[in-house]
Amino acid sequence: MHLQRTSVGNYSVIVDIPKNYPKPVKARSISQTFRKKKDAMQWGRDTEAAIRKGEWEDPRIEKEPEPVPEEKWFPTLWQVLNGYHKIETNYKKGWRQERTLIKRFMNNYEWLVSKKINHITSGHIAEYIVERQRAGCKPSTIRNEVNTLSAVYGNIQNKPEFAEVENPVKKLRAEKRHRGGIPRPSSPRERRFRNGEERAIRRELAVGLDGQEMLALLELALSTGARMGELLSFRRSWRIEPDVIRVPDTKNGSERNVVLSSVAQSALDALDELPRRRRGSGLDEYFSLSVHNAEYRWSEARKRAAKDLSGIKDLRFHDMRHEALTRMSLAGWGLRVLMRQSGHSSVAQLMRYVNPNDDDVRKLMRKHEVAHAGEFIEGAT
Repeated sequence: MHLQRTSVGNYSVIVDIPKNYPKPVKARSISQTFRKKKDAMQWGRDTEAAIRKGEWEDPRIEKEPEPVPEEKWFPTLWQVLNGYHKIETNYKKGWRQERTLIKRFMNNYEWLVSKKINHITSGHIAEYIVERQRAGCKPSTIRNEVNTLSAVYGNIQNKPEFAEVENPVKKLRAEKRHRGGIPRPSSPRERRFRNGEERAIRRELAVGLDGQEMLALLELALSTGARMGELLSFRRSWRIEPDVIRVPDTKNGSERNVVLSSVAQSALDALDELPRRRRGSGLDEYFSLSVHNAEYRWSEARKRAAKDLSGIKDLRFHDMRHEALTRMSLAGWGLRVLMRQSGHSSVAQLMRYVNPNDDDVRKLMRKHEVAHAGEFIEGAT
């Protein structure tokens, strides 16, 4: 180390670099100028110590920039949805509804589906929910849509290369900073027949060429508590006994026996005499109606009935399941028997369809009072 004072009073220190120094150097010495002598000496000693240890790097040599790692490729949400509905959706029982929902995502929400899946945040999901709420969508509709998105993310997370992708829907559920979040489910539907509605809907369903089929469908719904799709799928080959239909593949994914009342048996037997009108319907099918056609016929009959009963406008065919299971419950059917007939796998699911009204409670109360009237009188004496 060499120390010398400059003409302006500063201190210049020079440190020699050995020829065999292992690291690249620009020259065999390096100098630095300081205003104070102690600073110059300290720098010189530190530099020599670093050189002896082989740790010193010449600051005059520009370092090559470190290579920037390539960003990992992630698909857009549109690409993921397109693959999901072509592969996963086709294996679901509700594939038609889910495919329609996914297509709506892909075609109407470019601002969301054009983003890469790892760039979509809980804030984007909250923004989508607000947009749907402003469009007047029901909470249950929005929940179904958001839950479908969550299922899509869950599916892609099962692939090792995308395992680290975060599910924005799950994150939104855990957060409180987005006001409102995912809409809560609405109150369970409890719609049943009101005064005069059953007679009116029967009258209007009988109109038209397929009136007898629609009446049979209604009779079966009220007698069995089965869903429209199940009823329309009934086959003659499924009728293992005169009063039993074995449905091989239900909504829950397992076979189920539906017991027929005498009225339901008569309704099915009457269908044997009807001509086959729908192209493609086989001899084994009881109904020639599709679900779409039956829903349309129901809505048209309801519109005509609404001319005299305005309150019937919100009556759906699926409400017949509520009506049937409530009647069975009021008739004294036990929970296990009801679940066997309805196909529900839990009591909680079944209870959504058992909806007694005030008149039902009054009738049961009066029946109970009459049955125990003697006990009350005896107890009073």
